[in-house]
Amino acid sequence: MTATPIDNFFFDKLLRELHPSDALVYLVIWRQSYGAGTPTVKISTGDLAQYTGLSMTTVQTSVKALLKAKLLARQRESATAITEYQAKRPWRKKATAPAAKKS
Repeated sequence: MTATPIDNFFFDKLLRELHPSDALVYLVIWRQSYGAGTPTVKISTGDLAQYTGLSMTTVQTSVKALLKAKLLARQRESATAITEYQAKRPWRKKATAPAAKKS
């Protein structure tokens, strides 16, 4: 059995703030992307509904909420293409280059 690591921040902070359906959608996208070794996943609303046990309408509402919270990014090649999602981790600070020493 393999495991998908999830940042502690999700459990320590976000889980209390997210609606339960939003958390489910986020976790499924995390599992299907980072858990498979890639930062993104192409997945349909129907598949998200099947994985989470939620209705398609609830999945769509959750995706909108996660996009608004900047916890999710999405991209589509065309209007009929399957959407590609990325679970964002805004709590992780980007590494910055150390300041140059003055001589």
